[in-house]
Amino acid sequence: MADETHGQLNKWEPARGKSYLLAIGIDEYQHCGQLVNAVNDARAFIQVLVDKFQFEEDCVTTLYNANATKAGIAKAFRSLIDRVKPDVDNVIVYFSGHGHYDAVLNEGYWVPVEAKFAAEVDYISYSYIVKIIKALDTRHTLFIVDSCYSGAMMVQERKLNLTRFEKDPSRWMLASGRNEVVPDGEIGDSSPFAAELLETLKRNAKEGLRVSELCLGTMTFGEDW
Repeated sequence: MADETHGQLNKWEPARGKSYLLAIGIDEYQHCGQLVNAVNDARAFIQVLVDKFQFEEDCVTTLYNANATKAGIAKAFRSLIDRVKPDVDNVIVYFSGHGHYDAVLNEGYWVPVEAKFAAEVDYISYSYIVKIIKALDTRHTLFIVDSCYSGAMMVQERKLNLTRFEKDPSRWMLASGRNEVVPDGEIGDSSPFAAELLETLKRNAKEGLRVSELCLGTMTFGEDW
């Protein structure tokens, strides 16, 4: 985060409040196809934020495999809403798992671990996730989504004043693709999206990394956030 004076970015200023992370990774689906890198990617993402970006371990919540149920994810969201201090704290939510898109309803979904195949009633809709984003009374909120159809909940990229989004409260989403299938990667590796994300974070040599620098070039923005 940074302040803006006469259109120029000042010296880096660290977050005033706490930074919370909710990391969700699902490989071992009960009724859908298995994935191979989702949990390891989530763990690697946590590690780099703790090691390089001063995230405190007691501010990190993880939901892996059997724990990443629809109810478990909803409970974790409500816990975040209750914990954050308005306009001060920051939140990152990382999801790696299956995604689904219903062309009839024009609705995208996260697929929790216990969901049955092609059963939208078991899924977590993007409409619900947008409500969570709006309910998180943070200074900055960032959702990072590595799943098929992750771009379905976002509008087309448009020109925005990225400097202003660092200065003022903001809501961001970084997705692994548009409304499309995305690869999980080879066994024991990372997904292509996660590999690039982790490399960007690891090679950062500055005191901090602005969200706009992380997202610029791949970012699409959610409507009315």
